[in-house]
Amino acid sequence: MRRAKILILAAVRRPTENVSKSEGVGMNNGRRLKPALGMTVLALLTAGAILAAGCGSDGTATGSTAAADTTVSAGAAASGPLYPVLVGSKKAFGYVDKSGAMVIEPTFTSATPFKDGVALVTMNGASGAMYGYIRTDGTWLIEPNFYAGTVFSDGWALVQTFDGKYQYIDVNDAKLGDPSDAYSAPFSEGLAPIKVDGKYGYMDTKGKTVIDPKFAEAGSFSQGLAAVASDVDGVTKYGYIDTKGGWVVEPQYEGAGRYSDGLAPVMVNGKWGYIDTKGTMVIQPQFDLVEPFAEGLASVQSAGKFGFVDTKGQWAMGPQFYWAYGFSEGLAVIEQQVDGVERYGFVDKTGQVVIEPKFADAHAFKDGLAGVQVVTGDTAVWALIDPTGKVVWQDK
Repeated sequence: MRRAKILILAAVRRPTENVSKSEGVGMNNGRRLKPALGMTVLALLTAGAILAAGCGSDGTATGSTAAADTTVSAGAAASGPLYPVLVGSKKAFGYVDKSGAMVIEPTFTSATPFKDGVALVTMNGASGAMYGYIRTDGTWLIEPNFYAGTVFSDGWALVQTFDGKYQYIDVNDAKLGDPSDAYSAPFSEGLAPIKVDGKYGYMDTKGKTVIDPKFAEAGSFSQGLAAVASDVDGVTKYGYIDTKGGWVVEPQYEGAGRYSDGLAPVMVNGKWGYIDTKGTMVIQPQFDLVEPFAEGLASVQSAGKFGFVDTKGQWAMGPQFYWAYGFSEGLAVIEQQVDGVERYGFVDKTGQVVIEPKFADAHAFKDGLAGVQVVTGDTAVWALIDPTGKVVWQDK
């Protein structure tokens, strides 16, 4: 299954849209979706956060109040990074170490990479997935008791209970406030969007509302600023606020994304450019699609092809790829048409294709390895490769 081509944040994506999970070692799934700014809770809980071996017919997570079989194999805590992998014969996820050795046996129906020693996983209940959190030795930190969940951020995870309410929990399963429909996204830089009476504001990690709900849409904070939407003469426009709620960049754009490397993508007259943290247009609007900057370069689309620009707007790699994704650990996933079939490979910052597009799917390098789908005859199996393209682990 394909990962969603969600490039930047521009308009609220509703839970009824194709927000989906992948069936592999870490790709979002689905068609190219309209970019989204204020992702709703269900979108955030299911899009790109978790790798699923099984999901609902529309690709979204499903759950059940029935108890899950929570038996897992415990072992010694890992001393290095662990990687979630799908073992096809068992239709379950486990974790391998950097050598490819299985450290946590495949027992989960979905899994995320570890972050600060904790991973979000699911186990099957009677009719669906139940979300919980494990340690690096495979034991439960928090039992799978939730309909949906996010990874921990700023010490808190956002979960959905089976009665439809949302709740922030810490690693000790302590709750922040009461379950509510107001919670709308994980914490970022100490603040999280909340929705009250149809308007968005922000709360801090003590549960206090610090920015009153008054915005039509609200994104997460990045580099001290958050993209929000407000009504301007009857038209929804996007701008940026600081952590006090004051306008830093007045609402004037048709779309807006998060800041990274000191720049944020904005849309003017249907084209995307980039502004700095003071609102100065650094790269003029000229692109059809863009990603936020990563490691000094941004993937942008021009004339139907993707390339990479630097923070001054100069082409580092001219438009030449069918699709291109952000850099991670010095390499970026690219997509090309090979004999009429979409294939994935990797390019470095000099523009050299270091791993040829030959995979049915691929995702970014993390902790020295990347998940790819290796084509074997008429099928494709998931594998982990190193930056030279050497296979470290491959499903049988």
